[in-house]
Amino acid sequence: MLRCGMEYSDLNHIKTREELKAFVESFEDCPLRQYADKTVFSGGNPTANIMLIGEAPGAEEDKTGEPFVGRSGQLLLKLFGDTGYPRDKVYITNMTFWRPPENRTPTKKELATTHALVLKHIEIIAPKVLILVGNVPAQTLLNTKIGITKLHGAWQKLALPNGTKIDTMAVYHPAYLLRNNTKTPDMVADLEKIKAKLA
Repeated sequence: MLRCGMEYSDLNHIKTREELKAFVESFEDCPLRQYADKTVFSGGNPTANIMLIGEAPGAEEDKTGEPFVGRSGQLLLKLFGDTGYPRDKVYITNMTFWRPPENRTPTKKELATTHALVLKHIEIIAPKVLILVGNVPAQTLLNTKIGITKLHGAWQKLALPNGTKIDTMAVYHPAYLLRNNTKTPDMVADLEKIKAKLA
């Protein structure tokens, strides 16, 4: 049985997305695993220039095994699609691969168990730009306590353990946009910055 909360160096033997997926699916003792029906590893196009990282799977994702298929995910991908990047032109995953009970926010301890796996995931996909969707991935991966209302729309460099630095932007979580659609224009403006970066 594989243990959780491994160090990044524990993953040196993993070189491909398929190997990482098999490794993730082998976790039997991760805290969230006991509550979820399915492991939700990734979706979209593994060769895409854009990698999106959300918080965690929701109820619909747990049913289908596919990320970003619930109401929030559909809104996010519609906004990206309207900018010229539909689902088949982005790669999508989450900070955790299992749905937390009642769709609650993952705890810091739960996020710590998958942090190294997420970094390895980014390294393997090697996107041109990395988009962090909402507070949880933004604050975790950028190691900050700054909230998304201040973080969103600004380009930063995420340094991976292998020395690679990736252009990274945090954006609003679509669930927030569903509650507060006055922020949708800000989201659209952020997506235009992403499009310009890739042009």
